[in-house]
Amino acid sequence: MTDHRDFTPPRKRHSYLAVDEMRLLDWWCAALQRSFGKIPYLVGSALTRPDYRDVDIRICITDEQLRDLPLLRRDFNMMLSMWGQRATGLPIDCQVQNQAEWVEYDGPVSPRGTIS
Repeated sequence: MTDHRDFTPPRKRHSYLAVDEMRLLDWWCAALQRSFGKIPYLVGSALTRPDYRDVDIRICITDEQLRDLPLLRRDFNMMLSMWGQRATGLPIDCQVQNQAEWVEYDGPVSPRGTIS
């Protein structure tokens, strides 16, 4: 008799982050969501390959919110990234984007920050 598990195709990974890394990322993204009132998204290579370089997090905010940032956007992104790196131990690259920039991205996305 043949075991049915021999014929089950391997499951596709949701991301290449470990379970504990994803949990830390979700806790940090929940703080981002409370801060911005927007859902942060995991995008990029951490979703598609095991040799990812960094963990890309994007937050789509309004043009008005972008204008009201307390720093230049690149400095603000650097500070968010450093906060994420310290909070999670992951190589976070966090960026705020406006709607026009967000819709240009056509790769995989995963909403983050839901803690259950």
